[in-house]
Amino acid sequence: MNESTLITQLMVKLLIILVAGYLAGIVCKRVRLPMVIGYLLAGAIVGQNFLGLLSTKSETEPVSLGVIVQETESVLGKTAGEPTEKPVENPAEKPSGEPAVNAEPPVSPHAEIAEIVPTEHGVIIQDKIIDEFAHLGAFLLLFSIGINFSPSELLKIWRFFLIGGMIQMLSIPLVICIVFLIAGYDVKVGLLLGSAAALSSTVLVFKSLEECGQAASPHGLRAVAILLFQDVAVVPLLLLVPLLGAVEADASRMSTTILLLLAKSIVFVSFVLLVRYIFSRWIIRVMTDLKSVELMVLLTIALMIGVSVVAVQFELSAALGALAAGVILSENRLTH
Repeated sequence: MNESTLITQLMVKLLIILVAGYLAGIVCKRVRLPMVIGYLLAGAIVGQNFLGLLSTKSETEPVSLGVIVQETESVLGKTAGEPTEKPVENPAEKPSGEPAVNAEPPVSPHAEIAEIVPTEHGVIIQDKIIDEFAHLGAFLLLFSIGINFSPSELLKIWRFFLIGGMIQMLSIPLVICIVFLIAGYDVKVGLLLGSAAALSSTVLVFKSLEECGQAASPHGLRAVAILLFQDVAVVPLLLLVPLLGAVEADASRMSTTILLLLAKSIVFVSFVLLVRYIFSRWIIRVMTDLKSVELMVLLTIALMIGVSVVAVQFELSAALGALAAGVILSENRLTH
């Protein structure tokens, strides 16, 4: 499979995704539902588990990179010195001086590799690109949440962020743990399922509130404050999963890891506030004088990627970095 074929197939899949999202958005507008629900349904319909329009199994069966490596090594071994069943005779050594007829040219040791790797590896590349596009879309949505959210408003509702978020994140796991305890199941399983049930999708809820015109309302801000607390609580919950099955020695080590993560989070928040101050004090003024939308878009994309990379370096979520990048650019003259 050559490069042009891979690009064509990838563009066809992106076209299917865009058209499905467009049609789902029209339907949701007609029935007055949030469009993000239509996008989710459209993705589920065209995905591999329903219509399979994005599946590559009909073209060739996807294989893992390990299988490709094994097949490549077998080909290299076969062509680099392993004995074959019928050795090829040298035409110069034929008896009775018969000329060599239909002598085949030597086969390149990489010929079979070229047949194995490009097709199957190209399929893996296509699937990986589609997955990364999905993650990029989630990052952009979180960035839009951050750029539309006001840190000054968050300071006004800090009680809902801290107290309301803690109540919501503790009450649901507690109730599910009690149910599991009464039913005779392991409490650790109830704690794990309760923690998952306590989390909500910031993207879905915020976009729904925004489309309904309720994102800036008092109850909308309170809901967003609790959602942001959930986003912050995701990382400790991920560390809690191995802690549930750890022995006491590992548990003490995990406690140290959580404290270290808390320190890194504080440093990351301080970094975000410092960059926000620098942008609002100097960079925004420079961008206003330049009066270039193109340069502003480039700076915005670079900032989002850069802050996400910094968040990953601090062992935090890259999506949290995209949200922080939006907060950095919020509440200034170029926000819109």
